[in-house]
Amino acid sequence: MDDKIQLENGLELWKVEIDELREQDKNARTMPDAMFRRLTDTIKRDSRMESLPFCAVTDKGIEVISGHHRTRAARSAGVNEVWVIVDTTGLTPSQIKSKQLAHNAISGSDDPSMLSQIFAELETVEDIKESFIFKDDFDNLEKMGMSGIQLDIATHSMLLLFVPSYYEKWESLLNNLPSTDEIAVADATIEEQFRVAVKTTGKAYNIKAATPIICKMIDIITQDTESRDGWEYISDIFGPRVPETVGTILKLVLAKMEEAGDITKKNKWQALEYLAAEYLGK
Repeated sequence: MDDKIQLENGLELWKVEIDELREQDKNARTMPDAMFRRLTDTIKRDSRMESLPFCAVTDKGIEVISGHHRTRAARSAGVNEVWVIVDTTGLTPSQIKSKQLAHNAISGSDDPSMLSQIFAELETVEDIKESFIFKDDFDNLEKMGMSGIQLDIATHSMLLLFVPSYYEKWESLLNNLPSTDEIAVADATIEEQFRVAVKTTGKAYNIKAATPIICKMIDIITQDTESRDGWEYISDIFGPRVPETVGTILKLVLAKMEEAGDITKKNKWQALEYLAAEYLGK
């Protein structure tokens, strides 16, 4: 490194050997060949880059965050030393990817598949917000490739963020599925059914916010899958709902049976056994 100029807030201006710059393994930004050739010719003619790459210093070296094509063009033009802006604050890999997506979002176009892969590696809500990637960036995809087959489909995206404990439960549920695909595709009409399910669960358990409602849904499914053997779904017998008047009567009956010590809060289902046995005994 020949020169270093301190700027502010952890940013410095460095003059470095072009081979010191390390590109990211994944980069969604694309550039047409004609545009790249023009950029290379311009840098070769002027022996400089007029827009400096933005980099971060890490234990891997000087990592390029924004300016991959400029770096390659400079190398193709035979420029051995370049000026770069360097963040020296010690960015995490997730923060680097977030800034990479944010800088890419300013102009140009992205490769949709690579964009999704990089976005999936963001680790925090703040990194996701800083990436400046919106729902429409994924919804506007006209085609999605699956095993070499192009399908024309309309899609709606939904982003779920979990704290570690519930992420482990979520992964456990997914691991029980026959498919290990990281992108799940369902009919768009399921979205409305999912919203209804979330609202119904929230009302049933008096939960107001969406996140704890989804966590409650995960709890219900997790508990059910852990103890399914030897048990039946009540909804398979009675259906998911009963009339309000019937529900009121059942609540009164259960309260009396619990007060009498015939059942407890944990085995209310046994009331059905007692009622069935009494009816069959007539």
